[in-house]
Amino acid sequence: MLTSCITLHREFTQMYLLILNFNIMTKLTNEIANSTNGLSSGTYVVEDTITLLHDLTIPNDVTLIFQGGKFETNVASGITISGSNTHLEAPICTIFGKGVKVEGSWDIDRAYPQWFDGDRDINNNEIIDYSPLINKAITMKHSGEVFLKSGIMEFLVP
Repeated sequence: MLTSCITLHREFTQMYLLILNFNIMTKLTNEIANSTNGLSSGTYVVEDTITLLHDLTIPNDVTLIFQGGKFETNVASGITISGSNTHLEAPICTIFGKGVKVEGSWDIDRAYPQWFDGDRDINNNEIIDYSPLINKAITMKHSGEVFLKSGIMEFLVP
């Protein structure tokens, strides 16, 4: 009897923690990302395109979860997003648009070249040259794994 009570308590606690974690996520909006205060600690879900107007430094007590959204900029000179051992979770798709430079330290298991947008062919919208994207992924990861998915990746040779 005591064992089943403990099991029930564990399941209830895990369920409660899942609900608690879900409630503390904040949808990242343009207003929050571009505020002069910057991001406060917490978990932010990026579901939409966030157009950054200035550089963004993200503290180490922030988690970014990308679910269909990305960062981009209209600033001609580009902007920089700096991580401070910032945790990031994202699928293998573009999360950093053109003109967005990524610096600092990131808490990620691996980096993907596909996280970065590159120059595209005007006829078929395919990436023309993956080498700059691979270099951006290497710069972001510093050391460890940069994952190259199977398939054809084109490189321009001078």
